[in-house]
Amino acid sequence: MRARQLLDRSGPPLFSPETMKAVNQALDNAWATIAHKYVDDAKAAEARLKLAECVLAVTRDGSHDADQIERLALMMFQISNGETTCKSDL
Repeated sequence: MRARQLLDRSGPPLFSPETMKAVNQALDNAWATIAHKYVDDAKAAEARLKLAECVLAVTRDGSHDADQIERLALMMFQISNGETTCKSDL
């Protein structure tokens, strides 16, 4: 749950409640896309935290578009993990 704590600490006053709703939705959706790759609990927690950091990195205050945040965060996550394959579904 370190990922969720990271997001919670980034809430108001940094981000509006509407932006935080989009951020949380984006994290949940993005994690659902990649969670199957992480069977080890420790590696899953580490990956989810890294994904949360990516979500925050691509979020701008005022953004309520969870889909866009999710898409950009997944791309950043893949790049940071050295995954260079372009995925048309992202």
